[in-house]
Amino acid sequence: MTAGTLEKVWRLNDPRLTPAAKSVLSYLAYRAYYADGRAAWPSVDTVSRATGCSRATVHRAVSMLVELGYLRAADDQSWNARNAVTGEPVRRNYRTTVWDVLTENFRDVESESAERIADQTMDAGSSTDIQGSQNETPGMEPVQGSQIETPESEPHPDCW
Repeated sequence: MTAGTLEKVWRLNDPRLTPAAKSVLSYLAYRAYYADGRAAWPSVDTVSRATGCSRATVHRAVSMLVELGYLRAADDQSWNARNAVTGEPVRRNYRTTVWDVLTENFRDVESESAERIADQTMDAGSSTDIQGSQNETPGMEPVQGSQIETPESEPHPDCW
């Protein structure tokens, strides 16, 4: 997984996606073996715990993502043949599905510059002074210099 793949999921602006579906898609992109979002095989229980969604919600989200074309079952299902932690073979009945996050199908992805413009527009409504400090109380002058007073006497003899 790369931060770029996960960021594409976060910037995806599809009103058809529920928050749960976007959360599941984000987690699968995060757990993908390849940088382009391919080969993620966490179990439904793992996805459920990580996203805070119930198992049924995870199943509905995966179905929705497959239907919308953002997710598909990978052609190569051999990734899940061994336990990733122990290396032991996993019986066929206990294997999870290997998923591919299809970032090439993301059509309405907000650009980073559009997000920055939106953030600047929101920040313009807050009170700022010329220097750009936003954490001031209205009507109070900013404190100049250090707020910590130091004694002008000699240090204690026991101190260096």
